[in-house]
Amino acid sequence: MRVVILAGLLLSGCASTEVGSFDWFESASQPELEAYFQVLCEEKGVPPNTERMAQCVANDIESGRDYLSSGFPRDLRLKRLF
Repeated sequence: MRVVILAGLLLSGCASTEVGSFDWFESASQPELEAYFQVLCEEKGVPPNTERMAQCVANDIESGRDYLSSGFPRDLRLKRLF
């Protein structure tokens, strides 16, 4: 499932925008963000299809938005932040 989600995300965006970058984050749809962060939360050990997963995804998306609006360097990948 992870491979399918990540492959879909890689193919769906602009070829010059790296998935996980801040440029991608700003242009990704809500379903794309949720799919990306679900994989990251699973890597943290959060069980899929649980309230804990929903909270993890929501928190990570919110953290990304906070970081984007903070003025910090934009050349980092979001995965490094969480």
